[in-house]
Amino acid sequence: MATSCADLYMAKLTTAAKAVAGVRDGATVSLGMAIGQPPALLAALADRLRSNDLKKIRLYYKIAM
Repeated sequence: MATSCADLYMAKLTTAAKAVAGVRDGATVSLGMAIGQPPALLAALADRLRSNDLKKIRLYYKIAM
């Protein structure tokens, strides 16, 4: 039986906090600027850092030229 795109979307939909839960201490995170910058995910990562759930991450911010 075929699954619709809407069903697949709803099955994968999650919160920002759950999406970054798999980022481990010392991980490397790379992101783009402007439209590639995910504000909700960055806020969720910042919340984890502030709460000491994460001690340190390496963040690379890519600037397109």
